Amino acid sequence: MSFSNKVITLSNMMELTHGLRRSLVNALALIYFLSLDFDIVAVTTLFAASTLIMTLFEFPTGALADYDSRKKSLFISFFLMGISFSGIFVFDQFWVLACFWILGDIAFTFSTGARSAWAIDALRAAKDKIVILKLGSQAAFHERLGQVVGGMAGLALVLIDLRFVWLLIAMTNFAMAYIIWHHVEERYFKPEKLPTHWLIKVISKAKESYVYILSKSNRTLRLYMLIEALGTISSSAFLLALPLLLTQHLGLDKQFLPLLYGSVMFMTLAAPWLAQRYMANFDLKITLWLLGTLTGSVMLALGLVESILLAVLAVAIINFVNTGSDVLGYAAMELKFSSKIRASLGSINSINWSVNNAVAVFLAGLGITYFGVASVIVIAGVIALIASAMYLLSESSSVDEVKYGKRK
Repeated sequence: MSFSNKVITLSNMMELTHGLRRSLVNALALIYFLSLDFDIVAVTTLFAASTLIMTLFEFPTGALADYDSRKKSLFISFFLMGISFSGIFVFDQFWVLACFWILGDIAFTFSTGARSAWAIDALRAAKDKIVILKLGSQAAFHERLGQVVGGMAGLALVLIDLRFVWLLIAMTNFAMAYIIWHHVEERYFKPEKLPTHWLIKVISKAKESYVYILSKSNRTLRLYMLIEALGTISSSAFLLALPLLLTQHLGLDKQFLPLLYGSVMFMTLAAPWLAQRYMANFDLKITLWLLGTLTGSVMLALGLVESILLAVLAVAIINFVNTGSDVLGYAAMELKFSSKIRASLGSINSINWSVNNAVAVFLAGLGITYFGVASVIVIAGVIALIASAMYLLSESSSVDEVKYGKRK
């Protein structure tokens, strides 16, 4: 196997592992915590607080990847994730589970930005738009494939014991950590060795990253990050409310949740390829606006008309659209990132997600308690429509036009 193929394969395996974890967490985490008789507001507050705690680790871990080693950062991420879900498997006391849950979110900060930074540098593709788009497309495909596998495995494990779901996540992350330690290479990465304290290095990277984002030439990058913030609030609230809508309002047995999520992801596997092959040839802002409008409209319809058939259709459409827009959004962001601070810029993007996810989860928990699940889904749809409209304020270009210098 050539080195470039090895890089792509390892990158895809990481996304496959993340996808398996995400499908099971999205489908079953809230249901599992509530099955232990924990209060919904306490659980959603934990989820929100945990993502906020993530932000404290984003720059230190991003700086580690930029200054020292992307390989070390990735290994730490998957190894700590294995420990986190091992603890969730073993214990059932709220505060002990809370500690392990927070550890899992901290573990993820070692991956944010580091995987794409490692892969793009290893492929020497920092300015190659087509390679970056292809890398993003394959990563999205394998992340969704991981969710399909997770859904199928989750169905079998829930029938045995719901707790075994967390053991599966732990074992797959330990396996990925082993693979990274023995097979990831950093041939073209040159870590910066500055003669100063590590904390000063972290602050330096943070300052450099924010100065880069706030520069006059990066208006569109700032707009993308604002849109992503609103999109995070919308999708996080929707994903939190959806399992409760399916189980409590529409009568779906909890054992079928991972099967539903996995089946839906199977239907979206073609989306990354379509985004790479066709969507990139159109005006990006119009394409992203249309995709976002479709997502918001489907959320609104589901919140207003509670139907199991519509729910399945809505989840399929939303995931298909989000997969395509994720590929285009990934390319749009990475093309505007500076290579030497790529992992740190990825950390800023992750902080953006963490803060807005925390806000959305906390408010959604209160909204479900006082206004109901359907109302939260309707509000999520409205926010998605507002976010999609903001794409019309960005520059007009297709990925091909950017590649060949034909920006209008």
